[in-house]
Amino acid sequence: MYSGYGASSTINPGEAGSPSAVVYVDVDNVAGPWDGKSWATAYQNVQEGLDEAERTGGEVWVAEGTYKPTSTSDRAIFFQLKSGVGLYGGFKGAATVLDQRDWVNNVTVLSGDIGKPGDKDSNSYHVVVGADNATIDGFTITHGGTTEMIAGPPMKPGHIRGESPLKWIADSPKDSTGGGMLNFLASPTVRNCVFIDNSTSKGGGVYNMCYPHEYFPTFINCIFRGNSAGARGGGVANDLITHPTFINCSFIDNHCDVKGGAMYNDFHCSPILTDCLFVGNSAEGGGAMGNDGCSNPVLTNCTFTKNYAADLGGALYQGTTREDLPPPSPILTNCILWGNISPCGSKEIENWHECNPTVTHCDVEGGYRGEGNIDVDPLFVDPKGGDYHLQPGSPCAGMGAYEWKGEKIATEPRGGPDRKVLIAEAVNPASAGVLVDIDNVAGPRDGKSWATAYQTIQEGLDAASLSGKDEVWVAEGTYYPTSTTDRRISFQLKPDVTLYGGFKGNELARDQRDWVKNVTILSGDIGRRGDKNAGSYHVVKGAPHAAINGFTITGGNADGDAPYDRKGGGMINYDKASITAANCLFIGNSAEEGGALYNWNLSSPALINCTFSSNSADKNGGAIVNRNGCSPTVNNCAFVKNYAKWHGGAMFMDYGSNPILSNCTFVENSTDGYGGGMYTYNKASQIGVTSPVVNNCTFTGNSARLRGGGMANYDRGNSIVTDCTFNRNYAGKGGGGMANDKSDVEVANCTFNGNSAGEGNVDIDSS
Repeated sequence: MYSGYGASSTINPGEAGSPSAVVYVDVDNVAGPWDGKSWATAYQNVQEGLDEAERTGGEVWVAEGTYKPTSTSDRAIFFQLKSGVGLYGGFKGAATVLDQRDWVNNVTVLSGDIGKPGDKDSNSYHVVVGADNATIDGFTITHGGTTEMIAGPPMKPGHIRGESPLKWIADSPKDSTGGGMLNFLASPTVRNCVFIDNSTSKGGGVYNMCYPHEYFPTFINCIFRGNSAGARGGGVANDLITHPTFINCSFIDNHCDVKGGAMYNDFHCSPILTDCLFVGNSAEGGGAMGNDGCSNPVLTNCTFTKNYAADLGGALYQGTTREDLPPPSPILTNCILWGNISPCGSKEIENWHECNPTVTHCDVEGGYRGEGNIDVDPLFVDPKGGDYHLQPGSPCAGMGAYEWKGEKIATEPRGGPDRKVLIAEAVNPASAGVLVDIDNVAGPRDGKSWATAYQTIQEGLDAASLSGKDEVWVAEGTYYPTSTTDRRISFQLKPDVTLYGGFKGNELARDQRDWVKNVTILSGDIGRRGDKNAGSYHVVKGAPHAAINGFTITGGNADGDAPYDRKGGGMINYDKASITAANCLFIGNSAEEGGALYNWNLSSPALINCTFSSNSADKNGGAIVNRNGCSPTVNNCAFVKNYAKWHGGAMFMDYGSNPILSNCTFVENSTDGYGGGMYTYNKASQIGVTSPVVNNCTFTGNSARLRGGGMANYDRGNSIVTDCTFNRNYAGKGGGGMANDKSDVEVANCTFNGNSAGEGNVDIDSS
């Protein structure tokens, strides 16, 4: 049962007696003498008490008042805990046994406000530094850290994509981490403490990094309130295989400029949180919690409400990891996620790429897949007043940090060039490759002639791959990847094999085909006809050095349970599957991300003379998503009437992806978020800046409900845009033509006509 801070001053009944050795500290003992052996002779300085207790054994009792680590302005001086020593606050100054203290009413403050009062950049870098097997109990820890962004040594790609990050983290200056408390290779127990108004670059309240220790910090009945971080973890940041425990803790009104308003976990950090409350925290991504790098926190009976993400994941955001390691996937049981806020995407839980939290027996607003989950108002007693008990009859009995009672918290393709004339068919083989014709019902079938053509495309692809043939010719008609209703089955391209459509079924040379007249369709409409919920998750799966030419790809719907099956309704390319797609029409496909095409992990296809029309995504990239170093070449392509709910109506790219687009048109694509035509996001990439090159392209009639009707660039997404035209695009929050936020975009020789915006600059709006 979660009592919360201030509910009782005797939550440790086993500590009722006085130890054999106590060192006393009282800031009001001005006259002395000072030997720490009694309240009358108490030390004035906490560090004196800690040093003495380390020599004599026992623990330190501290009377109410405000204590600073130094009387100088040296920001590098802090309170250093001692191994085996317990530091207890909350005494009036006359107690004889430990349970006589009252840390709620006898407020005992450890303050880093050593310089100019109120100037955060003159505060101690850390107020407290931890030690193994140390205890700190009953303190308010405040005014530590800095607003300065103190960088570590340069991070090379190898640190993330091959080598252990241990050396980089170990060599980083600690002055930019842990404003309230720094636990570097230290695992104290922290109990009944309030971390308030601390700030730094990473871990405003607390920073934990204990590897290669076997033990980790424990936080019990603590409050993290009003702390901030410039980069990661406003309240707490955990780094590198550090798994602290948080029990009965609350995270209130913490803020991070980038990720993890209350808590951020990276490099295999999987903290255990039980009966914890997250209220009113905010960040760009992961208003309450951000998880990267294989971090899988375990959350039981936790409540997330009123947290805010300026971009994605009002409560939780699961982000990037190395491509050869499992993605961060937290485990949530008996939790409540309700009333969190995000202007784009999921208000509660947002997952990057294949991050896949296990969520069971939870109440998640908007719903979430998992056993026993519900989507219903939890009926908090008084959320406006800060009371998150559950009312009698609440459907969430047994869920959330429900015993906490706290303070008031505060379809037709258009605009494309003639597809047939743009690519010359220069190769005329003397003999055909493997032939496929759906109309060859009677057989025989060996694929060696039109009369003996295979009936299914996959037979043709498999035969070509086995026989060493490098081409498959397909006659007009509609082909399905399976005759069953198994949505997981797709057309699987083969390495070094090109699949050609557009044949009538009597050609002797490839350049006799006409893919415009002889329409050859690859369809995912395998279930009840017209029911998209029964469509193939992916119509086509790519392969290294494969090619597809002259097809209409339609009817894919990637809405499966597994993360992989929620990407790329028309086509999916994974792990260097850099195919060539030419003369293809992607129409009417849908997915969670990448409605028509999803490219992942160095898959950089060449897209030539293709049209993407009327595709949609529930999240990002109505037509295309490029992620993790995917840099396709896109020439002479048209993007028409595609839609993404969050970002990138036509195209979305992040994490070091740098496509090159030439001579393309973007017409009437739309999004409820950012970037009606294109959206570029660096996403804290360790493999390079996301910098697409866009040349001689036209953006007409695209729209974004928020920013960047034609194009949006965000978080150091640094596009190079030359010789482009932006006509009649619209954005509700600025940049009808283009919006550049936290980005340095190069725009040269571009024309802007008739763009509009609900606010801000109508052509290019920057912030």
